[in-house]
Amino acid sequence: MKEVRILVTGVGSIASVSVCRCFKSVKERNIYVVGTDIKKCVPNKNIDKYYQNKRYDDPDLINHLLDICKNEKIDLIMPLVDGELYHIAKHREDFLKIGTIVCLNDAETIKLIQNKYELYKYLEHNNVAVPKTIIFNNIDEFINGCKELGYPENDVCYKPITSSGSRGFRIISDNIDAENYLFKDRPALNTLTYDYAVELMKKVNKFPPMMLMEFLSGQLINVEVFAIKGEVKKLIMYTFPRDDGNFLGGDVIFNDEVSKYCEKIISLLKLDGYFGIQLAYSKDNIVKLLEINPRIHGSAIVSYFEDNNMPYFEIKYRLGEKIDFSNEVKPIRIESIREYVAFYE
Repeated sequence: MKEVRILVTGVGSIASVSVCRCFKSVKERNIYVVGTDIKKCVPNKNIDKYYQNKRYDDPDLINHLLDICKNEKIDLIMPLVDGELYHIAKHREDFLKIGTIVCLNDAETIKLIQNKYELYKYLEHNNVAVPKTIIFNNIDEFINGCKELGYPENDVCYKPITSSGSRGFRIISDNIDAENYLFKDRPALNTLTYDYAVELMKKVNKFPPMMLMEFLSGQLINVEVFAIKGEVKKLIMYTFPRDDGNFLGGDVIFNDEVSKYCEKIISLLKLDGYFGIQLAYSKDNIVKLLEINPRIHGSAIVSYFEDNNMPYFEIKYRLGEKIDFSNEVKPIRIESIREYVAFYE
């Protein structure tokens, strides 16, 4: 088959290692991978050529990417940087004019997905269970919101309305094991006591737009999805450990309740192509959405080990090629040790 030339942004991230590995594992054709990142160089052995990129908020980002696509004769661009997604999707036609296909949902869908509060409101209006959520912009609103959500009987959490990679996410709980917290836990631990959170907030002059939520204390589940115009074609779900946001492994599972929940969201939003959904069970055992990742992401390696290489499905779909969705999902375990991933039946 004819070689495909792709541009992948954010190749300096942990997530990009497994994504690019998925592309380089393809046997039926050569995939030439051009990578970009804001760093001068990156240790990603699965790319063929590298360019230093502009920051996502640089007004010259799109022109810079268009120049790279022209010079490298890029067939498809696959952004991995959350801050770039809306801007690149908004300029879809500019990329098409030079022969480059943008592998993203439409710009307005991405805008809704990346504003978690607006997404929750939209889904709740359509009878989809979501976490109880309150906006806060100052310390008084935070204190009142905690009371409204039932704290301290119920733990709560907060995060920016728009963020990525667990940045700004904190759990508020007084049920902290002091010995582990002080002497054993990793520094990425994101739990604060209520009093300490309030003490720190008193030192902040201006809050970014924040959302306070019920803490979903049950099992975390990641779902890899390939859909065509809102219709699910392949779905792989697996347990996800609570860590700093990076994929460290889990068990592939089968859960009909989670499948139906995801299918409703995907149909409502008419999501297209490959993306990820993260869910968790609440204290009262109700599955609820945490977030949607409207792009190819690091745990794509799970689909690779399941013989359903979804990053490659994305290439074939955008090129109008036939995709074989017939490979069954197997109950396997994924273990990650930096970039080396193994599975055990």
